[in-house]
Amino acid sequence: MEELESSSPIISVFWHRTSFLLLANFRNSKNIAIFTSLIPLGEYLTALAQKLGYKVIRTSPEFGNPRGFREMIELMKNGYNAAIAVDGPRGPALKVKPGAIYLAKKTGYKILPIGVAVKRKRVFKRRWDRYILPYPFNKGLVIFGKSITVPNDTNDINNICQELERLLNQLTLLAESLI
Repeated sequence: MEELESSSPIISVFWHRTSFLLLANFRNSKNIAIFTSLIPLGEYLTALAQKLGYKVIRTSPEFGNPRGFREMIELMKNGYNAAIAVDGPRGPALKVKPGAIYLAKKTGYKILPIGVAVKRKRVFKRRWDRYILPYPFNKGLVIFGKSITVPNDTNDINNICQELERLLNQLTLLAESLI
């Protein structure tokens, strides 16, 4: 896909429940930065992500943390791609929060929606996001959507969130139908 081969960084977005499969799938990829939460569970994810080769930015549970946001912008200026669970870290599930849109608006980099499905999995039904843990030796599918450009003068953040939500759900359904 041309966005992945572009010299400009991209902002990959996905649902929080699929983050484990994506961490495993893109391990040891160069120059991918992710956010992890400062809550205790975030420590485990941070250790795993760093072991798999990701650059990790620890930040507060709400994306609006200016230090984390500035750190991600700086990394992107130095060639890192951002990977963001747009409904995390606390939900509501499958509802896009505006952080990735603000990041795209500020940097001028494109947003790349990603749909994910896995054939055999454990679904944690009591978690807010119904987190998916793929079983080993399994079949998974990652589908990249058409990238989105957010104009730096836009004030239409809510509509962009809704459109991104629609695209992510559409890609997820497509991936699930093909797996």
